[in-house]
Amino acid sequence: MLLVAFSWLIFVPPSYAQSTFPASSNVVEVGVYVLNIGKFDLASGTYTVDFYLSMHCANTNCNMGTFEFMNGRATSIRQIEDTPIEKFWRIEASLYENLNLQNYPFDSHTITIRIEDTNLTKQNLTYVADQKNSGLDSSIVIVGWSVANWNQEVIDHYYQVYNQTYSQYVFSVTLSRKPTNALEIFIPVFFLTFIALIAMLMYGKVSSVLESRILLTASVLIAAVLY
Repeated sequence: MLLVAFSWLIFVPPSYAQSTFPASSNVVEVGVYVLNIGKFDLASGTYTVDFYLSMHCANTNCNMGTFEFMNGRATSIRQIEDTPIEKFWRIEASLYENLNLQNYPFDSHTITIRIEDTNLTKQNLTYVADQKNSGLDSSIVIVGWSVANWNQEVIDHYYQVYNQTYSQYVFSVTLSRKPTNALEIFIPVFFLTFIALIAMLMYGKVSSVLESRILLTASVLIAAVLY
């Protein structure tokens, strides 16, 4: 009897081998090809991205829904292709990200494009990263920064207050500060400190030297604050 039960456990396929997508879900491949990244502002964490967005569905009865950006808004959208199984847009969006400046000026940052459907939950629409139609254009130049790498993934975004889960597509780009840019930050500070130390080398009448030291130190302090 134990042998029969053991053999049944062996030949029954495990439940985790089944598809992870809900049975009623529309599976849509999402791809992003970035053309340009501009207006990257560390103070506010904002940036603009010009890119192509593609969505493809293998099922002719697929409902691709309507998407929105979860970390910003699109400033312009131009639809290039619109078929029952294929949609293609040229988009420019103003986005934002919470940036960590703890390692400044030797810092690196990851900026993202986050897309979710407006109404359809994961039960009705599931995104899949399109590896073939995603990437970065080789002509991208961001002053003071170099593009380290890019990545894309699909995560589940759960809204606890509504008890609903949405499929979220995330395209991320990692930017690292160029070493020369970091040196440009330290060089002025070095010269300001050097000028302040020169005041210690002055000699002569006490009153005259004291006055010169105060004037020079105050000027350097003002310059440092303005910098």
